[in-house]
Amino acid sequence: MHTFWHRRVSALLAAAFVVSSAATGQANSPQPVGYKAYDGWSDARATTLSPDGTHLAYVSTPEDADPTLIVRTLASGAQRTQLRGSAPVFAGDGRFVLFTHLAPRKEIDAAVIAEKPASQQPKSGFGMLDLRSSADAEIVSDVKSYVYAKQHGTVIAYLAEPKPSPSPAASASPAASASPTPSPKPKLSDKTKPPSSLLTIRDLAGTAKVTVSNVSDVVESEDGSFIAYATQSSSGKDDGVHVYDTASGTTSDVLTGAGRYRNLAIARDGSSLAFLSDVSTYANDVPHDALYLVNLHVKPLAASKVVDRGNNNGDVAFSEDGKRVFFGAAPMPTPMPVNTPHPFKVDIWSYRDSVLQSQQRHDADQDRKHTDLGVYNLKKGKFFQLGSAAMRIVQWN
Repeated sequence: MHTFWHRRVSALLAAAFVVSSAATGQANSPQPVGYKAYDGWSDARATTLSPDGTHLAYVSTPEDADPTLIVRTLASGAQRTQLRGSAPVFAGDGRFVLFTHLAPRKEIDAAVIAEKPASQQPKSGFGMLDLRSSADAEIVSDVKSYVYAKQHGTVIAYLAEPKPSPSPAASASPAASASPTPSPKPKLSDKTKPPSSLLTIRDLAGTAKVTVSNVSDVVESEDGSFIAYATQSSSGKDDGVHVYDTASGTTSDVLTGAGRYRNLAIARDGSSLAFLSDVSTYANDVPHDALYLVNLHVKPLAASKVVDRGNNNGDVAFSEDGKRVFFGAAPMPTPMPVNTPHPFKVDIWSYRDSVLQSQQRHDADQDRKHTDLGVYNLKKGKFFQLGSAAMRIVQWN
């Protein structure tokens, strides 16, 4: 009798164990992931380490929401966050974190759906976080770009977004004229100047702050010694390139005059400044750019024209050692003949063309802006044309 009941209890316990194990195994088995789960995942992007290795900055980017900038102290694990922070960089020997403060994603999506022009879409800002302070990051709204010293120094400069041009007022219909009006003179060249806005130069570790109006371009040397910027105005009175000395707080006008100044670049060692300008030919029917150089170690600072065939469609950049400057070079444009009729827009195509007409039309604007690479040797004072129609792509290091 005892043996019978013992066997029965053992059988019941075994059955209960099997049922419990089956339930546990079913609960622990992998479950399929739905598509909605993807929206909750985040990627760690734009990871960067401070120069002294004490802080790590990265951007936690979800699929369907605004990103979050995270700055973590590696020793303690403490972290500071900033919603909509992006593209962080360390400045001032790792004391400051500079970043782009993005516009809210919902506002951007709404503007895209509404097909608003670029001038009316939400703009990003600029943020500065002091790691030696417990204060929140300082945010500046509507900032187009900023520059900082990559090696040392705490002086930065940021350029505000250009203000949209006012819409032209509607004019009344002109009254009928008894005599015929002459045809408008064909436009010889485009002298449109790049948009300009307010530039702010400030010392993050101090109180020095300088603002400059009508600035279109700005660069800073890697050691933080110089900040060069170009100014543009509709009248031409304020056009020029200027260099701000961060140590003395003084500004030098290296080249002025009505014209366009663009593609500023400073050598890595901070010895030279290069840029393109058509100041010497801006008054002509067809102005063209020239390459100018400034020796930043020789006072007073002044620009010298070294090559009279620049092309603003190409970048200006120095070699690693600062002894050569590469830029887009193009032949001087020829003016339109006098008293010629206004040209008609026609497409000329032949079945013998190696490129289809549709592809020619697609690449027309790119072909018009093509420029061939040239290099100027600062030590020898000579220009060399590297690219040509037969060699369209030239890479350098």
